[in-house]
Amino acid sequence: MVGKNISVLTSDNAAVKKNVNKFSFLKAGTEGLSQMLYDLSMQLFVLFDGLDARSITSMTNILSTYNEFHDLTSLWASFSHYFKKTSIANLSANEQAMRHLAKDPRCKNKLEEIFENDE
Repeated sequence: MVGKNISVLTSDNAAVKKNVNKFSFLKAGTEGLSQMLYDLSMQLFVLFDGLDARSITSMTNILSTYNEFHDLTSLWASFSHYFKKTSIANLSANEQAMRHLAKDPRCKNKLEEIFENDE
């Protein structure tokens, strides 16, 4: 696919050049990276002591929302946060911190909808 796009871009046909999707390969890469960071973040999170069903459900909702909107910045921050931690002292504060990592406005809006009764 990349080879085809390069050949179209180097052609002399201006109309075709402007309509080619130059970055179609990034979509699959972004989706894959998003899913991997989601999986790793959840795997690290569930290893902490003292988690209850509510905390796991909340974190699943948060990270799933990041994954749904491919908010890679937030997923990377979540992964980094859990990778560096050895324990979670306050699950509620942790949840709030994770919710505030959202960078994508659509992601922030969805999280507000999901957690509107928790505020």
